[in-house]
Amino acid sequence: MKDDLKVRLGKREDLLSVLSLNVSEYYRDLSDWQDHTQRERWEVASWWGDIDLLNWHYRVLKSSNGGIIVACIGDKIVGELDYIISHDTDEAIPIKRYHIIWVLVNGDYRRKGIAHLMINYLKEISQGLPIWVEAEDERTENLYNAIGNKKLILTNWISKNNFNYVNNLSIHCRINSIDYVNLLTLIKNGEWRVLIGNYYAPEFDLNQLINAEEVQGYIWGELPPADIIEYKLDNIHVIAVLTQYPRILVRSGYNLLDIVNILKDLLKRIHDMGFEEIYFQYYLDDRIEKIFNELELVSQGNKDTVYEL
Repeated sequence: MKDDLKVRLGKREDLLSVLSLNVSEYYRDLSDWQDHTQRERWEVASWWGDIDLLNWHYRVLKSSNGGIIVACIGDKIVGELDYIISHDTDEAIPIKRYHIIWVLVNGDYRRKGIAHLMINYLKEISQGLPIWVEAEDERTENLYNAIGNKKLILTNWISKNNFNYVNNLSIHCRINSIDYVNLLTLIKNGEWRVLIGNYYAPEFDLNQLINAEEVQGYIWGELPPADIIEYKLDNIHVIAVLTQYPRILVRSGYNLLDIVNILKDLLKRIHDMGFEEIYFQYYLDDRIEKIFNELELVSQGNKDTVYEL
């Protein structure tokens, strides 16, 4: 089979085949899938469940200096790997690194080394930059553990019914004084680091929000686009995106009391938007865990390992 297998960069004209590959994860019979409305497709199968959404996803990948790598046997696409390049601020000095967003191989062609071949192709074009990926299930955990080094642990927490807070009028804040483009520039310049909400990579995450208007219903449902709120106290400067999955960035050091008070205000505001549950993800950090315990947040128990390949 390997003699017939080719790995190459994907093109826009490949997207229909990529869609079929992804749909096959859930439906053996494509006609069942075709009976769904667009909204049902989006809900069942995330960002790749509809060709309009997949086209949007591809454009966001390209805006993050990434793209799709495909594995083909003849004209049939049997594997894909989505990647981006991000300016990350998790290190003391901001660096560029590749991030793998998604890897999938057709179920009939697994255990034949196709995922490895696509990862090796990415290594060839990465020009020595680090490649990071988050393992999200047992299958990918086994794959990345065999070929990579563990770097970080992502932990997941949830706030349930702990909304007996009141908005703290003594905390000065400004709403929508900056937009997503401004925020992306601040991250690229290394002025801010993501404290909570490490979703894949900050740059890719914000590019999704910058380009969200055309997929408004998928991202926000019936809710308006998320506000951006800025808090500036004497010893702390925080910017947060108010969604059910909040992104919280900090410019300087912080103390426990200030950040807890800010997060109480944020939780109240997000709850008032209509969310009964609020989810947090962050790199394992005893200091943040102490903050979450102060807020009576609940650990979801699942921890995702981030690997460097």
